[in-house]
Amino acid sequence: MNKIAFVIPPLHPKHYSLAHTFMQSFMLCNINKQADLCFVFSSKEDSKSFDVFLNRDNNVKNVAMGGGGGNCPYVSIVLSPDIKVDITIDSNVLGIVNVKKFYALIELKDKYDYIVILDSECVIIKEVDVFALCEKFYTDKILYGNETLPNSTFFNVNNIYNISRRYFLAHKDFDKLDSNLYLWFNQLCIYKCEYLNEFFQVTQIPKYLYMQTFWDFDYYIFMYYLILYKGFAVHNMEVVAPALVH
Repeated sequence: MNKIAFVIPPLHPKHYSLAHTFMQSFMLCNINKQADLCFVFSSKEDSKSFDVFLNRDNNVKNVAMGGGGGNCPYVSIVLSPDIKVDITIDSNVLGIVNVKKFYALIELKDKYDYIVILDSECVIIKEVDVFALCEKFYTDKILYGNETLPNSTFFNVNNIYNISRRYFLAHKDFDKLDSNLYLWFNQLCIYKCEYLNEFFQVTQIPKYLYMQTFWDFDYYIFMYYLILYKGFAVHNMEVVAPALVH
């Protein structure tokens, strides 16, 4: 097994073609020779329908991560039916994306050195040494932030800051999180697996996984953890741009 997993969590039927495009870029840039590819589904039905979409046999796919049809082998992760999200709350409906991301981290954290989480809208554009890239990120300990244009999105970015900070209110250096620089997707969402047990212990996210909302941006919370517990610093890119979302 590879030391790295690429995880595409918010996968649902409307995004199958996007996921397939990502899969093709994953192979074209030879990332499949370095890392495992994992897709996260809300149900077994979605997992099976994705197999059908790719013209693949579900029984073959699960044998040693193999499969046919000329597609990249991948791991299917299906959200446990025991995790019930209260969809009567609007922010929780959209929070299913974050639930699936954290669920994948919980399921995979003891199997890899690093987990990279991307959205299905992403594509890979060039071949890189992924393990070296991950190692360098955790050696450099730098997060990149930018200023945001006022009224550039349909939401207030302060909601993201405040919700992400609430996990660390008791930390003695909480003030280090008092920055308005926007960090989301200015770097790859790389999780170092040896940190995840402590991260989950500090945040108690697995215990309250069903309560995740749209505003619980998974990697934003983890970046705050990296700042407070692992000595990461924030570098101002001196760029003003719209705030990107999931």
